[in-house]
Amino acid sequence: MRMVASHPPMNRPSHSRADEALGLLLLAIGAIFLLSMLSYHPEDPSWNVLTSRSIVQNKVGRVGAYLADFCLQGLGLAAFGMPVLLFGLAWAKLRSRPLRAPLAKGIGWMGILLAGAGLLSVLFPEDFIVWPTVRPGGMLGTILATQLVAVLNTVGAALVLGMVVVLALMAVGDFSVIAVGGAAIRALRHAVARFRKPVERASEVPLPPSAESTGAPKPKIVAWETRDFAESARAPERPASQREQAAESVLSLSEADLEAKPRTRSSVPPVPVDVEEIIERGGPSPIPTARRGLGEPARHVAADPIAEMLSTASVRSAKQVEKASPAERSVATSPSGRFQLPTVEMLIEPPPPHQQAHDELMQRAVLLAEKFKEFGITGHVHQISPGPIVTTFEFKPDPGIKYSRIVSLVEDLCLALEAESIRIDRIPGKSTIGIEVPNNHRELIPQRDII
Repeated sequence: MRMVASHPPMNRPSHSRADEALGLLLLAIGAIFLLSMLSYHPEDPSWNVLTSRSIVQNKVGRVGAYLADFCLQGLGLAAFGMPVLLFGLAWAKLRSRPLRAPLAKGIGWMGILLAGAGLLSVLFPEDFIVWPTVRPGGMLGTILATQLVAVLNTVGAALVLGMVVVLALMAVGDFSVIAVGGAAIRALRHAVARFRKPVERASEVPLPPSAESTGAPKPKIVAWETRDFAESARAPERPASQREQAAESVLSLSEADLEAKPRTRSSVPPVPVDVEEIIERGGPSPIPTARRGLGEPARHVAADPIAEMLSTASVRSAKQVEKASPAERSVATSPSGRFQLPTVEMLIEPPPPHQQAHDELMQRAVLLAEKFKEFGITGHVHQISPGPIVTTFEFKPDPGIKYSRIVSLVEDLCLALEAESIRIDRIPGKSTIGIEVPNNHRELIPQRDII
């Protein structure tokens, strides 16, 4: 019989060691990518930054600074998919698993990175910064999102990029939308079942046994009178000597003692009544009521808060510009004295200024006071100063009212007074606050009045 010696194949150990070495190399490269991006600092030297600093804050040094700047500036947060890809390849090589369809998987990973960067740029605004000086989708994602949004708008671009990411995941690995949906539904059912168990257990708690089930005697219901009679019947009888002493103590109180004690029911002395006077008046005088007995009712009623707030308001008349007489006017000349400046009479005389009615100003003050009352701010309107452009209401808040609280009501006052904008500021030299409200009829300030 011929025996054939079986020898193990010589290429398997070398192949396993080669895969293991390649897996470790990919694992180290992925760790370098991840550490460099996590420790990215915008002031480190890179493709976009030129600095004279010798200290590099990146954990992987100058190489990591350049690598992190290239990845994050190009792809944004989607660049973190690159170390994930390297870790996946390293795990497959360490287990000596063959890589099937490498071209399709490579295209799929490129689609995940690019479409993911574009999707992040679509979902987040351009000024949204999630990393120091890094946009969510990077430069490539911003360009891709801009082109798609111009054609499909935001919702359409997000749907297209999301579909590309899902298809790329299906091309890279064993990703299935149905499997993921089923797993999510099972997890939801499991969570609901765990939530229902404590409720069912609480409903199944046994109640204490009743008297009928245990055979214990039922309590007897006794009427109130019967119970009192029974308790008095059960009370121990006092001896005869104690009963005789009680009777003697009662009999010792004679009628004279009872009549001698004063009645404390009423301490008011009796009022003498003149019968003849009552007959002459034709009857007794009416009994004074509580209101008449206390005197005239108080006529002072709590004043209206709005009226109280406007009680000190006064409208200040607009100052008229005093015209200088011809004798007082001095002709302005140039420093050299060669020519004279033109006189003010060359300018057109402005029309008479529009005077706001007193009722209109007070109506605005009432609206202002009503809004202050609505927000619980108390005080007094001291002076109303109308002007050509704005009207200033001087308001003095009561003690305890903060200035910042009044300033925070600018928008609400604009709505109440139907004004475009309102300015609130302190008036120098006074303990009041100036509230400038634009006039409904604004006037142009002529240049003649300014000069």
